[in-house]
Amino acid sequence: MVAAVAYADMPPGFHVVGSNRNGTVITRIEKAPFDSEPSAKETHPKIQLYRLSENHEAYVLFRTIEHVADSEPNLVIVTSHAEFVVAFDSSGEIGRGDSVVVVYSGDGKFLKRWSLAQILNQVDLASAPKSVSSTWWRNDVRIVSDIPPQVLVSGPKQRILNETAVGYRYLLDLKTLVWRKVK
Repeated sequence: MVAAVAYADMPPGFHVVGSNRNGTVITRIEKAPFDSEPSAKETHPKIQLYRLSENHEAYVLFRTIEHVADSEPNLVIVTSHAEFVVAFDSSGEIGRGDSVVVVYSGDGKFLKRWSLAQILNQVDLASAPKSVSSTWWRNDVRIVSDIPPQVLVSGPKQRILNETAVGYRYLLDLKTLVWRKVK
């Protein structure tokens, strides 16, 4: 019933986009004001972190991070104790731009961002399905280890409409901020 509490107390205009593995920390996105001027301070969306209260009755805001990208991420994952926050892609443009993956420390400090060409090798990049606005580069994302903290991204596999997909997996070490391809 924890998930029901998270949705029930959600303010209008916010949506849950991720959590840690056990659901004790959830992330929500506060969109940037639609009518803000480009020079205004409030031009970037915010990633908000909520922790489940001790009595397990509600989620309580404990951190707000101003996202470095112009549009909100469509997925945010958090390590078990919220030491790292990882934002993926942007709504409407998966796999495009210079903020395909953005990592923040648990205290909200921006650490690094990558474009897709900085993550995938050329063969995998070429094999990922593409549309006018997106490159569908990830099929699954998960935290696979807390010591050291690591994120595993699995790419698309071969399908009827995507005969060129080779299926790949890339691991991001959150301590060193280095990507590597794994089998």
